[in-house]
Amino acid sequence: MNIPSRTDSTAAPPNSDTLFVLIPLAPGLKDTPENRESLYNKIMDDLEEKTQEEIRDHIVIKRIFALDDFKDRYNAYKSTALGISHTLRQTAL
Repeated sequence: MNIPSRTDSTAAPPNSDTLFVLIPLAPGLKDTPENRESLYNKIMDDLEEKTQEEIRDHIVIKRIFALDDFKDRYNAYKSTALGISHTLRQTAL
């Protein structure tokens, strides 16, 4: 998880933050709108529980970039950003 707006004021509008969450996914999973939303809700449930903050109520723009996006945009092996192995040498663009 990263909040780049905390160190770069141009990463979000004034008095706002940008939250970036990278979740490693196994290759071969089905990428459907329902699966994306389900995973998003699990992640947000966990994050809100741990931070004791209601984050979803403050989201203005939500963008999910997932398996099919990596496949379509980068021709990533088995649609995963992490390539065939979770090492820096095998990570897709």
